[in-house]
Amino acid sequence: MPDKSEGNVVLKFPKGFLWGSAISAYQTEGGNNNQWSVWESKGGHIKDGSVCGMACDFYHLYERDLDIAKELGHNTFRFSVEWARIEPKKGEWNKKEVEHYRDVLKAIKKRGITPLVTLHHFTNPLWMEGEGGWVNPKSVDYFKRYTSYLAQELGDLVNLWTAINEPTAYASASYMLGKFPPQVSDMDQYQSVLRNMLLATANAYHEIHDILGRNITRSAPKVGTVKDMQYFQPYDENNPKDRNEASFLHKFYNASFLDALKTGKITPPMGTGEQIDTVKDAFDFLGFNYYSRMLIRAGAREVLDADKPLTRKDSLGITDMGYEIYPEGIYHLIKWLKSYSKPIYITENGVAVQDDERRAMSIVLHLEQVHRAIKEGADVKAYLYWSLIDNFEWDSGFDKKFGLVEVDYRTQERKPRPSAYVYKAIIEKNGITDVMLNKYRKLAAR
Repeated sequence: MPDKSEGNVVLKFPKGFLWGSAISAYQTEGGNNNQWSVWESKGGHIKDGSVCGMACDFYHLYERDLDIAKELGHNTFRFSVEWARIEPKKGEWNKKEVEHYRDVLKAIKKRGITPLVTLHHFTNPLWMEGEGGWVNPKSVDYFKRYTSYLAQELGDLVNLWTAINEPTAYASASYMLGKFPPQVSDMDQYQSVLRNMLLATANAYHEIHDILGRNITRSAPKVGTVKDMQYFQPYDENNPKDRNEASFLHKFYNASFLDALKTGKITPPMGTGEQIDTVKDAFDFLGFNYYSRMLIRAGAREVLDADKPLTRKDSLGITDMGYEIYPEGIYHLIKWLKSYSKPIYITENGVAVQDDERRAMSIVLHLEQVHRAIKEGADVKAYLYWSLIDNFEWDSGFDKKFGLVEVDYRTQERKPRPSAYVYKAIIEKNGITDVMLNKYRKLAAR
């Protein structure tokens, strides 16, 4: 049932604010053939025993899902293009798949929704993985070629681009923690992957602008990051060792990648301080994904593996992913991101929970913190909830429910959850009412 929240708007968002949701190709399309699908097929890797398979069949059902997004008031939609579809063999382009993504983009724009395209979301073509994946320095050139091709083929339909989703999360999960394929735990390879993804991100920025133009007009493309963020907070704020540990992890995980893009100086873990001018200022906006904080005790750097995080009484509960619900963290990160002097796009924020009322609570209370940062001068342009529909949550499988829209994987039936209508009410008002705030603050206090 649609949310009928009344009351006065007390937290008004800026005019023209972008509201929407996000998905990724592999997690929703179905029928992909890449390094993830091959890894899954070997068995024993996915916690709920599933394989992605047809997933949500977004590949064929995208019109239906975009109709739902439109009905829910979304004016922005982030999705990714599957590299393995576009270039299934090295140097060979699949025109049929290019036309498919053109059709998806046309369907998005037909509904009055702004597309935000991500070029890489955790998955590699088999040929590229066979050559060493992102450890191989040639991956930078391969991604540049792929970016150039898509800018030419899709550029007339896209103004908002991001290159690589969550490079630090990808490098950490695949090459440090050994959780994602190829399940390596090697710090040297981790550093190589992150460096190559940094260079590829910068190249994508230049390629898209060179092909589509650099004129500062409404139609000029904007190319941004999608950086995963953790709010590293000392477990004991009065303990200098905890503070130092949290500060180190913030610099290592959050700041080093963005600092390199801002200054062109490549510091650890990606380099030794060398200057690469083509990396400097290679982003138009700062996209970031926020899910939780990490409480840090001295000597506990393994907390980057977030399956069993520390918790504290000021959290609002633990999600099915094992994350704390901690809305204030997004405020602190936005305040820090102001120092980069770029527009800020929240490209993912969401919770996997069984109790949908807590999903609505999370949306409202995170947006309260986003508004707090905006009021204090942060240039936040967009908020995209993760995700529009339930999907395949990587090594967790299908049992983690992030979606505003429930998916029955047997029938592919879609059913918007009540939280989707709470979010719709916020979008329609371009703000949050006192009734919403009071309701969800009370729920959070239970």
